[in-house]
Amino acid sequence: MQSLFDETKGREYHPVYTFVNYYKLVFSAEEYVWSGDKKEVYGIVIDTAGNPLKGVSVHLTSSRDTLFSSTSATGYFHFGRVLGNDIRISCTQIGLSILERSYPLYNSSTAKLDVGKLTMFPHVSLLKEIVILKYKPIVYKQDTVQFNLDAFQFDRRALLEEALKALPNVQVSRDGSVYAFGKPISSVKVDGKRFFGGDVLTATRNLPADFVKSVQVIDFYGDEATAKGIKSTESEKILNIVLREDKKKITFGQATVGGGTADRYLGSIGVNRFDNGKEYSIVSSINNTNTNLFSFGSPNGGEREREMGSWPILLTLQMVSTK
Repeated sequence: MQSLFDETKGREYHPVYTFVNYYKLVFSAEEYVWSGDKKEVYGIVIDTAGNPLKGVSVHLTSSRDTLFSSTSATGYFHFGRVLGNDIRISCTQIGLSILERSYPLYNSSTAKLDVGKLTMFPHVSLLKEIVILKYKPIVYKQDTVQFNLDAFQFDRRALLEEALKALPNVQVSRDGSVYAFGKPISSVKVDGKRFFGGDVLTATRNLPADFVKSVQVIDFYGDEATAKGIKSTESEKILNIVLREDKKKITFGQATVGGGTADRYLGSIGVNRFDNGKEYSIVSSINNTNTNLFSFGSPNGGEREREMGSWPILLTLQMVSTK
């Protein structure tokens, strides 16, 4: 490298050495300035009972710093090389609420900042309430055995007849007859009132199971015995169907058409309305088989199949509504 000669002083200068010496001077000066601005920040983290908290994560930020530390067994934390101002401290630990403190007016000429005792509080989360409903399956009341349907498993879209099959000590035969505790059910009531003549099939094959809150099997001794409280005769089993509060008004109906090979035909339609014990029915039919189509609950209208020839064809539509 070509050197420069100072004729006045008779010394030789090297540019590289001068450049290095210059930056050494700058770095030394800056280090001197930084060392003069270094500050200490320290404090203690405690809980609400005043006990020190160990292992709390402490995060310090400032205009020139991002520092991390954790508390000791005595809850103490310490930062020894804080350079900036506008100091912010954040303390975190699992199960405790985040604690944040700011010191925006901190005097940079002060070498130490004692933040004192920082109290952390338990983290409280308000959970949505959980409601647990428990239904007693069977309730015994003197002459009545009540089955709460919400406690039994069955297809909620099925008719009441399918729900009865899931109840203990209750049997449903193939023709729809219902037996309870070994005795046949002779009549049906809905909410304590006779349901379309008390016919069992009308209730069990028209009422949806999800309309029913409970089914009561009652030992019935007759109206006179019930009124006087004297049980002088043998009891019969009847059903009382308790509807849900929003299912007290029910409209149901059925339409049937059929034809046979012997030029036989039939058709019928019926609409029934039950409104808190009040009953309304509209029925109409036409046939040349001399068949009674309005036996409540009968799935095939009595003896119609034998009157329609050797190849009867029947189509039945059923409707249920609460409106």
